[in-house]
Amino acid sequence: MTTTPDVSDVRWVKSTSSNGDGGDCVEWAPAHVITSGVVPVRDSKYPAGPTLAVAPAAFAAFVDALREDRRWVKSSYSNGDGGSCVEWAPAHVTTCGVVPVRDSKYPTGPALAVAPAAFAAFVDALREDRLSR
Repeated sequence: MTTTPDVSDVRWVKSTSSNGDGGDCVEWAPAHVITSGVVPVRDSKYPAGPTLAVAPAAFAAFVDALREDRRWVKSSYSNGDGGSCVEWAPAHVTTCGVVPVRDSKYPTGPALAVAPAAFAAFVDALREDRLSR
């Protein structure tokens, strides 16, 4: 059984990606990692709310993934007129094990998280023109 570490007396550090307008407010307690073996992470807008206890290796992989270039790549089938606008984030696959796919006309909208094998099969079917139009 895993217990939530006591974080009542830790110094929290806000993410460098957070802004002064209340957006992207994630913070963590780096000194707590040494004593507890987990990285406490929370939403700084809700300090009394729940705290995630993340394994240090998983947290390091997460931070590395955020630092990498996360550009979305538009499908070669998309055109400049707004048609067939599908894009994906290839760098995300290696760090999270899923292929994010979204409609490039709505970049702030939802993204589908697709298993890499399913995405590869989909792309192969497109290339081989096996999908009905």
